[in-house]
Amino acid sequence: MRYDISNENCHTTISVLVPVENIKQELEENFDEYQKTASVGGFRPGKVPRSLIKKMFGKQIENAVYAPYIKKAWQNISKENEFDLLTEPKILDVKLEEKNELSFKIEFDVRPEIQINDYNNLPVEKVIYEIGEEDIATAVENIRQRNAMIYTVENEAQDGHYIVADLQELDRTGVPVIGQKIEGQVIYLNKENKEIFEQLKAVKVGDTRRVLLKKQQEKNGLEEKQKPEEKLYNVHIKEIKERKVPDLDDAFAQDVGFDSLEDLKNRVKDDLEIRARDLTQSRFELALEDELIKRTEFDAPSFYVNNYLNAIIQDAKKEKKGKVDETQLLEYYRPIAIRNVRWILVREKLIEQFGLDVTDEEVDTYIASLEAQGAKKEQIKNLKNARGRKKLKNEIQDRKIHEFLAKHADISKVKKSYIKRDDEMSMK
Repeated sequence: MRYDISNENCHTTISVLVPVENIKQELEENFDEYQKTASVGGFRPGKVPRSLIKKMFGKQIENAVYAPYIKKAWQNISKENEFDLLTEPKILDVKLEEKNELSFKIEFDVRPEIQINDYNNLPVEKVIYEIGEEDIATAVENIRQRNAMIYTVENEAQDGHYIVADLQELDRTGVPVIGQKIEGQVIYLNKENKEIFEQLKAVKVGDTRRVLLKKQQEKNGLEEKQKPEEKLYNVHIKEIKERKVPDLDDAFAQDVGFDSLEDLKNRVKDDLEIRARDLTQSRFELALEDELIKRTEFDAPSFYVNNYLNAIIQDAKKEKKGKVDETQLLEYYRPIAIRNVRWILVREKLIEQFGLDVTDEEVDTYIASLEAQGAKKEQIKNLKNARGRKKLKNEIQDRKIHEFLAKHADISKVKKSYIKRDDEMSMK
């Protein structure tokens, strides 16, 4: 037997040649047996032509004859080589060569060889997000805006009002275009949008105004600038609305469930501090992971990456009812998939190499501590079932891993504003 092994990005292909001196005789014998017993409409048993047997059952007979040779070859190859399989081997391109040799390929994915040696002095910046007066004021203002009320306006429409109108497109002569009517369109009247504001300011309910709107056309393949398309509409005003936010005082705070405005601000501050602590920790843990991934060189197995991306695409299709741009999704998520797959494998190696596994006793101890602290019975019940225990075990394991990495990291601390966190991330 001769074989050649090639490996690309954890995908292994073995090209095999097995000498099979008597295989043609075996094939003929099997065809004879099939011919004796085969039941085919229009022929008596044993009278089916050999050519028809080969046409109908040839592949099945060949597979049965070749299978023992392939199995024995794989057993010998796997004994001579240590493969850490990620997927089951697939047998491909099986054919009988002229020199009484059976050729075929065996394909499978293997786990990459990972050794974590360079884990000391990981240079990691720990950003500590702090809560300031601006954070509290912004959060309180968001609550205030969410509790705004919509009122009907009896007078003329002004800056900041909302107009509910029916829009009927007209042709160049002023005749309505059939099928081009939009009912109940909400239009925000804003001085900054001069095109609409100047044409609709001071309208009243029941008014009809002829409005000219410009729509920028898409650029052609040569990226030439085109003149905006102009469309004429009859705009019939049905309603005028005004959005008013409540005054920021004790009465407002009581309306949303607090004793006073001071109580609201204190509760908001407490909530923000919890979020800031959680964000500080989660981004610190990501930074630890990223630095170790950077120091551990290996390719992410394409099998894992493709499965990850397929799952994302399927979820997107389910959410969007099948209407997704797969190419765009793959382009966006591929770097994320590669990063996450690499971390999954590094995480597994950390647990194995440094004994960071979590025992059932540790899980039981954690649950007992929650019970002692007065955790709700429903929470404890959920943690004790199989799914809950598995999730809790992973959480404890993550904590162990991140504590191990932090212990060996060179950490520099930087304080930053919690409210500006999204601006900071968008610049990266």
